[in-house]
Amino acid sequence: MEKPKEVAQQWAQLIESSVIEQAGRFVVPIQERKFEFTQGKANHLIKLDFSGADDELKNQTITIGDSELDFE
Repeated sequence: MEKPKEVAQQWAQLIESSVIEQAGRFVVPIQERKFEFTQGKANHLIKLDFSGADDELKNQTITIGDSELDFE
């Protein structure tokens, strides 16, 4: 997205969290999980990374249009 900091701030406000800047990424913590927003050409969601996937989804990538869901 073109303005990751601003989008991260909107999400943080929505879920009553905060924004932490880490090496050019803007992180919004959600309990033991987090949203990470990075600079890019697309101005919409292009990738979601899920950690802790069960065996059926582990190491799988699902593509929907130009977006990806990665399960780790």
